[in-house]
Amino acid sequence: FDYGPSYNQIHMINGDHLHDVGYRGQGMLIGVLDAGFANADNLAVFDSLWDHNQIIATHDFVSGGPVTFDQHSHGTAVLSIMGGNYAGEIIGTAPKASYILMRTEDGPSEYIIEEYNWVSGAEFADSLGADILNTSLGYNEFYDTLQNHTYENMDGNTAPITIGADIAASRGIVVVNSAGNAGTWAWYYITAPADGDSVFSIGSVNAQGNPSGFSSHGPTYDGRIKPNVAAQGEGAYYALTGGGFQYGNGTSFSSPVMAGMMACLRQAHPEMNNMELINAVQESASIATAPDNKIGYGIPDFMAALTVVEVNADAISDIKLYPNPFSSSIEIAFYAENRTNSVISILDMTGRLVFEHQFMLNKGKNRLKLSSLDNIPAGIYFMRMEVDGTAVAMKIVKQ
Repeated sequence: FDYGPSYNQIHMINGDHLHDVGYRGQGMLIGVLDAGFANADNLAVFDSLWDHNQIIATHDFVSGGPVTFDQHSHGTAVLSIMGGNYAGEIIGTAPKASYILMRTEDGPSEYIIEEYNWVSGAEFADSLGADILNTSLGYNEFYDTLQNHTYENMDGNTAPITIGADIAASRGIVVVNSAGNAGTWAWYYITAPADGDSVFSIGSVNAQGNPSGFSSHGPTYDGRIKPNVAAQGEGAYYALTGGGFQYGNGTSFSSPVMAGMMACLRQAHPEMNNMELINAVQESASIATAPDNKIGYGIPDFMAALTVVEVNADAISDIKLYPNPFSSSIEIAFYAENRTNSVISILDMTGRLVFEHQFMLNKGKNRLKLSSLDNIPAGIYFMRMEVDGTAVAMKIVKQ
């Protein structure tokens, strides 16, 4: 892909490497809940979505009926960050995914009915089999002040939209939501549904990876870390309704960066549930050992998340692989419960054996270096370690 000016926002999280090894969202369905998708039916940046029937449904939950593509521009920008495909300008984080476009936000007004619109949209997306939901919206204050949420309501269990988002997550959907842009306001906290305990809430960093001042803070009222992670939302590149492109700021943009990559990761790991995928991404992030309430666990590394241990065995634990991706050699460190014989195999994606090594592992800490791997072609492989009748399998990537 020729990412053009959009390169940094995907490269920062190593998402371009997932694209390189074939994970571009194929077979995944993303529901986009937003304020409108003005001119998205005519823009060249979305030609590939329409030409390949990747827009599978639309619905307007504000006015009823299908989306008319003459409403708000916000959803157009958001969609371009995930599904855009315009060489030299922007390549979305999931350009091969399919999409459901839903208008749940009434742009000119702000009333709590929009939260219920969102719940209806989430139900609709679930009925169509959505894998991911992206919502670049958040709620705390309304034109009718009696409807307002307080910080005490940001407890993961109170706002209608948050309750709905957690129910969507309980159905197996990865629910991705912007943290909010209130970091410099009197209300500087996350907004609903970013407070949901099963909602993957996304903060913002700039092009250098520094936290954006506008990005809303955690914690939730009940003390949970939020946002979960962060992506580039400051200086993000997106499509305009008139056919051009520009840079802009907001967690509205960091959220679709992450939602598209979650679709690619789910494509790579169909055996993992939504919470396992979220945990893998959090564990890969830049400050995972010391998360805070500005950028959560930090900036993820999707190549590291791709290579999470898939199966665990009682006989060994604390498994670490490095480097991964590898070139000519790879090291594996782990803890073994007993001294015993073992065998390590490397298999390609079709199950063909390309490397095998038998060895004796010691009780306690072990470290093994596998060399002479130059002849293995570049690609994705499984490393399988058999110990005492059980096996651990890990994805590895040859550069």
